[in-house]
Amino acid sequence: MSIRRFSAVALTAVVVGISLVGCSADSAEQASCDASLSGDLSESVSASGTVGDSVTDTSFPTPMVTEQTQATVLEQGDGDALSDSSAWSIAYTLYAGTSTEAVESVGYPDSTSSTSAVTIEPSAYADSWPGLATALSCGHVGDRIAIVMGTVDNADFLESSGLGSDSSPVMIVDVVDGFGTRAEGSSQSVASVFPTVTLATDGQPGISTPEGTAPEDTTIGVLIKGDGETVAAEDTVVVQYSGWLWSDGTQFSTSWGSGQFLEAAQDSVIDGFWKAVEGQTVGSQVIVIVPAKDGYGDTESSSIPANSTLIFVIDILTVR
Repeated sequence: MSIRRFSAVALTAVVVGISLVGCSADSAEQASCDASLSGDLSESVSASGTVGDSVTDTSFPTPMVTEQTQATVLEQGDGDALSDSSAWSIAYTLYAGTSTEAVESVGYPDSTSSTSAVTIEPSAYADSWPGLATALSCGHVGDRIAIVMGTVDNADFLESSGLGSDSSPVMIVDVVDGFGTRAEGSSQSVASVFPTVTLATDGQPGISTPEGTAPEDTTIGVLIKGDGETVAAEDTVVVQYSGWLWSDGTQFSTSWGSGQFLEAAQDSVIDGFWKAVEGQTVGSQVIVIVPAKDGYGDTESSSIPANSTLIFVIDILTVR
């Protein structure tokens, strides 16, 4: 179930299945990791353009064939180190390995597939793409990394993606952002009208069964106050969320455990959801009770009956 304004289907953002395994932020270990993964083929890749903005003039010998993944940092970023408890936004250009003509480009202003960077939670994709996991394991925000995919360590992915195993696909990956997967800040008290929220060890929220009469207007409470930037009306925010029916506490949607995040903007989600997000700070967790007039109104939406009051708990992770 989506909380998008114009859609009643499940949240099914197209996301590349990637596992990124973190390592120490220490600069010496960073250099060691890069050296151990780099090989003749990945070192032969070159590309121009600004990280996060464009990839041009890509060059490498063809065909590329290696059994095990190779990776070389083409441009070193100065941002935070990637870790296995974080999420990442990446832009990338993919080549078949038999030609320097791009198969797909994602996350750049002139991208052929999508101009939005791919936002992923690595732990949910631990088995999807182990070669790429290794390649990015010691990355930093701001890195541009040339990756030559091994035909052995990526065999399952190459077969399922249709790329084939006769050659090694090449990726130019830009790490454009890194952030936590849950709200982090100071705990706050909320009014008694809200159900009790409990958190699992990974931060996933649950609620007690709502009691009493639901408020007539959208009602917002801050559970955790983050210290990041304030969400403005024109922003796009990346969030984790779960949603329940006020009537019986049934959960109808969640991003937790999917490896995907919701990218929300004012014109892309129901009014009550955006009212809960705008004006809050990054790192915050909010709870909101949304009456039907700010939700789906008198329209039934999949598992949400018509005229339903909804409850959301939203972790605000970053602003785009």
